[in-house]
Amino acid sequence: MRDINRRRIAACCFALALALPGCNDDDDGTAPGQQGFAGAIVTDDPTSTSPSASGPLFGASGTSGAALYSGSISGDVAVAISANGTTWIELGPPEAVSLAAQAASTIAIHTDAAVPAGTYNRVRLRLQDASVEVLAGSSIGGITIVTDVAVLVGGGGDVEIIMTVPDFEVSADATVRTEVFLDLNSELWITEDAVQTGTASEGDIEAAIEGDVRAVARSQ
Repeated sequence: MRDINRRRIAACCFALALALPGCNDDDDGTAPGQQGFAGAIVTDDPTSTSPSASGPLFGASGTSGAALYSGSISGDVAVAISANGTTWIELGPPEAVSLAAQAASTIAIHTDAAVPAGTYNRVRLRLQDASVEVLAGSSIGGITIVTDVAVLVGGGGDVEIIMTVPDFEVSADATVRTEVFLDLNSELWITEDAVQTGTASEGDIEAAIEGDVRAVARSQ
């Protein structure tokens, strides 16, 4: 009888341990019932791989030898965040974007998404049917482009780039918004080969992108 009781107690303790926060390896790092706000900003800055004064939080580290060109980047863009690489929090549906390439201008997407508050450590960038128009007169790899050229991003279709980043917080404070800032750094992947083949390598794009995460005041 004592043996049976011990087994029952052990089973109850095991079930309780599984229910406790942090005891499950699939814990997504968010705070149940608490909501925060997040957004994403995309740019293509030809002069720097430091999108903030403190430098990039993650991604590429330099633009030495990179191409400078005129053109535009267009396609559908979506950003998601995750605490474990399994559960993804979409900041919004894909948004059609037309961004001036090499102009350091910014486009805000998913500007004020309500997401679970908590700690995150991954960012996913999804590009759908994206392309870059390189304008005539641009010089890339020693070649002067004599007519406009369309370069497909990752060959076209759906390109998904997952970046593991240092931990960042989405606060439950409704006056604060967490912004994921991404610099596409197309000067690193619009290469002579990309122009000649009409396709920019997904690997080159993934290696070039950088960004950081900022907490900014949220207007209500």
